[in-house]
Amino acid sequence: MAQPLNGEAGAGVRYRGARTLPTKCARSVREVITPLWISLTVMIVVGSPALGAALVDGGAFRSTLELYGRITTTPLILVFPILAVALGCGRLFAEVSHRFIVNVRVRTDLIPYIGTKVVASGMAAFAPFFALAAVPFVLIVALGYVPGTTIVSPEIYELTAAEAQAAAGSYATFTQLYAVAPPLFGLVYSIWVGLNAALCAALGSLSLFAIPNRFVALLVPFATYFGESLVVSLLGHPEYGLVYLVFPFGLAQGSLVTPLIALVLLSSGVLLLGRFGLGGVQALERLT
Repeated sequence: MAQPLNGEAGAGVRYRGARTLPTKCARSVREVITPLWISLTVMIVVGSPALGAALVDGGAFRSTLELYGRITTTPLILVFPILAVALGCGRLFAEVSHRFIVNVRVRTDLIPYIGTKVVASGMAAFAPFFALAAVPFVLIVALGYVPGTTIVSPEIYELTAAEAQAAAGSYATFTQLYAVAPPLFGLVYSIWVGLNAALCAALGSLSLFAIPNRFVALLVPFATYFGESLVVSLLGHPEYGLVYLVFPFGLAQGSLVTPLIALVLLSSGVLLLGRFGLGGVQALERLT
């Protein structure tokens, strides 16, 4: 049984070792999985590809990889950070809104508690977006499923099947891995999409403590994602926008190093908020 740090009992006493960090994170993840989370997950994993399939219905494609790229690139990518935040930050938003943390802070160290919540929010956003990329890959590329009246026929483009397969390796950023091994591309790209969703959710969670207005705080990931994409597009380099760094289909293939820009930007935001935002969390008026 965990013991009080100073051998005393009563309110306000902090306990050590009541739960391990993985256990706390697992519990926090379970708390995030609400009916809203399940509904959003179904919309993302099922609804988004279904919308993509409807938009390309009747089209002809060179390869299943090209079809996969078109189906997974839907208008929902424009609100990708909003969906990630909705998946991962709902529980924490409610706790901050209802001053739940005011009660928690007298029983446990606040910074580790918030840390587990941030990790849980990232995990809750990672899983649906990993599945968004992985499930269509398995169905379309691995199993060869072609929805509706859409066809995959390289002959229409005067290509042989072998030529179309070779051309798929230069279709977009990340498809270099497809030329090495299709499952490698599917796995790495799915992790990539999930990781960026996790970083957006973590950024939103930390913003709740760094920015007094909670609604403004949750818009930080979207403002970063869309604002950066808009600026670089106006400068004539849309390939460096977060929209295309996360969802690269639709632009010419770039180096595998290029997507690291998204990783650096989002990770820097998370680290800066973690370092400076949480440093003053004890002083935030709404938590006192």
